[in-house]
Amino acid sequence: MTFYQDDGLRLEGDLFLPGGPVRGALAVVPGFRGTRRSASAPALAERLAADLGWAVLLFDFSGFGGSEGIRGRFDPETQVVEIRAAVAYLRVTWPDTPVSLYGNSFGAAMATSAAAREPAIAALFALCAFSDGARLMADQRQHWQHVEFQEALVRDRLERVVAGRSRTVEPDWIMVRDPEAAAYIKAMGGAADRSQMDVAAAERLAAFRPLTDAPRLLGRPTLFVHCELDHFIPAWHSKALAAAAGGRVLILRGYGHYAIYDGEPREVLFRNAVEFYRLAVPT
Repeated sequence: MTFYQDDGLRLEGDLFLPGGPVRGALAVVPGFRGTRRSASAPALAERLAADLGWAVLLFDFSGFGGSEGIRGRFDPETQVVEIRAAVAYLRVTWPDTPVSLYGNSFGAAMATSAAAREPAIAALFALCAFSDGARLMADQRQHWQHVEFQEALVRDRLERVVAGRSRTVEPDWIMVRDPEAAAYIKAMGGAADRSQMDVAAAERLAAFRPLTDAPRLLGRPTLFVHCELDHFIPAWHSKALAAAAGGRVLILRGYGHYAIYDGEPREVLFRNAVEFYRLAVPT
C-alpha cells in the first residue's frame, strides 16, 4: 500500500491485519536508515496485529526502501513529518479507532517528537530512543575526536555553499559503532541501506532534540524501554525522555542494543509491548 507525505512524495508500506475486527491501529517506525523489512520488524508487526487485534503499519521513510525521495537522505525533521503522515493514513482508514506509535532505536526518537506534536496519537512505546542528537554524537567520541568532527562540520558548511553539495561519508563517520553494533551491521549484510551519507546529515542530527518535545506528552501513556548494556545509545537517554514526558521507563537488564532483536530478549520485548498497549489503550 502507499500514502503520501507533505511534499507529495509517495511512501510505501505494509499493513498487517488481525483475524477479526480492527480495534486499534499502530504505526511502527524503523531505526537508523532501516526499512519496513529490516531485522525482525515484519514478525513483530504480525504478532502485534494478532495479539492486540490492531492494524499495524510498517512503512519506509522517503529515500529508503520502496519510497520516493533522495536515496539515503537522513533528515530527522522530515521523518517526523512522515510519521505524522503515517498516523494520518491510519486515521483516515480506520476513523473510529485509536492510533498509537511504536518507535525502534533512532526511529523511537523521531516517534517521540511526532507523538509530542500530534495530539491524536494515543500512546507511545519507544525502544532505545536518543534524547539529543548533539549529545549522542559527542558521547560516541573522545574529546579530541569530537573537536575534529565539529571542525569538519564547519568546513563542510562553508564549502557546500560554494560547491552546491555536501561531502559524502560512510554512515559510521556520523554514527560511531560500538563493537556489538559493528558486528550486528556486518551480520545483516544487505538488510539495511549502507550507502554513503552527506556531512550535512550530521548537522541535521545535531539539531534534532526530542527532549525539548517530550514535555508535550504529559498526560498521555508513554513507555521508554532501553537495554541496560546499550553502548550505542546509552540508557540515560530514555530515562531523560521518560522524566520529561511524565512517562514510564523500563530497563531490560543484561541486554545490548542489538541483542533485543533475537531469541528470548525479543520475546521479553514483545510481551512488554503488548502489555503496555493493552493497559494504555483499552479497545
